[in-house]
Amino acid sequence: MCLFYLLMAKYYNRPTNFYSLALLLIVLVAGVFYFAGNNFRLSGITGLATTASQSGNFSAGVNTYVACTWSNAALNVSFGSSLDPGANVNATGNYNLTARSVTNGTNYNVTVDTLSNVDVSIAMRGVNLTSGSNVIQLGNLTWQSNSTVADSNYMNSSGANQLNATYDTLHPLASSAAPGSTIWYRFWLNVPSGTVAGSYAGNYTQQCSQS
Repeated sequence: MCLFYLLMAKYYNRPTNFYSLALLLIVLVAGVFYFAGNNFRLSGITGLATTASQSGNFSAGVNTYVACTWSNAALNVSFGSSLDPGANVNATGNYNLTARSVTNGTNYNVTVDTLSNVDVSIAMRGVNLTSGSNVIQLGNLTWQSNSTVADSNYMNSSGANQLNATYDTLHPLASSAAPGSTIWYRFWLNVPSGTVAGSYAGNYTQQCSQS
C-alpha cells in the first residue's frame, strides 16, 4: 500500500505514466491470485468435488392378463341323433380319448394359457335346448370336471352339477388354476319322458377370470 501511495504521488500529474501504473497494479493483483491458487492446489484443497452421484427411481405397472384355450371337441358337443325319451346319455366325447396312459378319457378340456399372469377360475353357464317351440330345460344338462387327469373315475354322472343359466361360481370347473394347467370335463343329458321328437340345439359358455 505504501508503494501504491508513493507511485500515485509521483505520477499524479503525469497521465501517461498513470495508465502504466494502473496496468502494473492489475498485473500484480493477478499474480497474487495466481500464486495463492497454486498454493491451495499444492496443499490438496481445490474446492471442487471429484465425483458426484444421484439415485433415480423406476416405476412400471403390468396389467392382469387372462387367456384360455379350448379343445376342438369342446366347441361342438353332441349327445347323438337318436335318443330315447327317458334316457340319460353321455356326450359323444366323454370317453373317446386314448393317449399315452389315458384310456376312456374325455375329449373336452380347457387350458389356462401360459400367456396368463395370474391364477384363474373357470365358471360355466348355458341355455335351454330347443327344437322349434319345444324345449329341453337346462337343468337336464349336467357336468363334472377334473383338474388332474382326463379319465378320472370321479368324473361321472353320479353327483354331477346341473348347468345353470348364470355363471355358477359356487361350482366352478376350476378354482385358482395356474397358467399352463388343463381342466377336463364331461357332459350328460337327461332326455325327459315325453320329449317331443326333433333336433334340439343349445349352447354353453365358459368364463375364465382372475381367481
